[in-house]
Amino acid sequence: MKRIPVKSLADLPFLEVAHDVAPALHDKAKEIAAEAGVQFNAILPANNVLMSLNEIAAGLGFSLLPDYVCQILPANVVARPLECDSEPDLPLLAAYRIDEKLPYIARFVALFAEQLADHDPMPLMDTAGR
Repeated sequence: MKRIPVKSLADLPFLEVAHDVAPALHDKAKEIAAEAGVQFNAILPANNVLMSLNEIAAGLGFSLLPDYVCQILPANVVARPLECDSEPDLPLLAAYRIDEKLPYIARFVALFAEQLADHDPMPLMDTAGR
């Protein structure tokens, strides 16, 4: 699976994990953005992973989450690894609602497709293999 450049996510709505519930994950997301020379457009802090996934499934934006979340992704959400200057200590993925119609999500999906078209013949797929 090809990685998504962190810089390509800077202008998109970012659903961050609340610092008081997961300080390591929260701080790692900020560190990843800083290493890429960007700041994420944080809009909603989530109190847990399920809340993050529900926000993504509702089409509110993207999040950076541990890779174990792939096991519990809603059917309308996909996850992709990030392209970072240094490998995160916490494996992270970018997740978004697959059938979203909002312009900023369409841009997010287009960035994924663009990156994959240049490097990977495999199309984007959700957890159901679509």
